[in-house]
Amino acid sequence: MKAVYLAGVRYTRQLEDGNLKRVTEMFIVPAISFTDVETKLFEEMETRTKGEFSVVSIKKTNYQYVLTNDKDSGTFYHAVVSYKIEDEESKKKIKIDFLVETNNIDNVNDIINTVLRDSISEYKLIKVVESPVMHVLEEKEIEA
Repeated sequence: MKAVYLAGVRYTRQLEDGNLKRVTEMFIVPAISFTDVETKLFEEMETRTKGEFSVVSIKKTNYQYVLTNDKDSGTFYHAVVSYKIEDEESKKKIKIDFLVETNNIDNVNDIINTVLRDSISEYKLIKVVESPVMHVLEEKEIEA
């Protein structure tokens, strides 16, 4: 079963003015293990940079949804939605973590409404904060 990991990669980036700067960027990586995360990051970074790089951190996240958007790209926001499961035994609250990419924090609620409108009747957006994520590695299609 795949999980979603947050990984930090440190490398030297050339800035627009030509100067070099050592940066650490955060990546979201769908993978089956920590080793799989490293493998995917090494493949990705070999295409992004010619210099040295190192994977400095990897941790498993709670994101159930990672929503990227090519036409509305920008900042990633971590959003948490809460809803109740009502049955005879308990009224348990469930939380769902989202990572949403948009150019405006005001769009986060609309994006989540679009995703959840047909699946959960009553829910509440309880938290939206800017995320340190800079990139999401997409799953690559395997050709048969």
